[in-house]
Amino acid sequence: MDPLINPSLPPQALPLGYYQHLKGGVYRVLGLARDTSSEAWMVYYQCQYGDWSYWVRPLAEFVEPVTRDGQTQARFRFLAEQWPEAPAP
Repeated sequence: MDPLINPSLPPQALPLGYYQHLKGGVYRVLGLARDTSSEAWMVYYQCQYGDWSYWVRPLAEFVEPVTRDGQTQARFRFLAEQWPEAPAP
């Protein structure tokens, strides 16, 4: 599924799983939640490197296209629902 979805769609439209940020980092989307003040949908995700910290970002921002160096691309690109298993030795 193309992650460039309409953010007004139900949050189930964003598949859980692994995404690559336009700067290269890989993140695992764990779920969606609502902001208590604005009721905006938020994406709850974890970086898959470094300190493995947890983050939240508005769904609308997560799925919006970004223009960088004259090229428009997804801020986060869907990779897979599950990370591939390491090959057996």
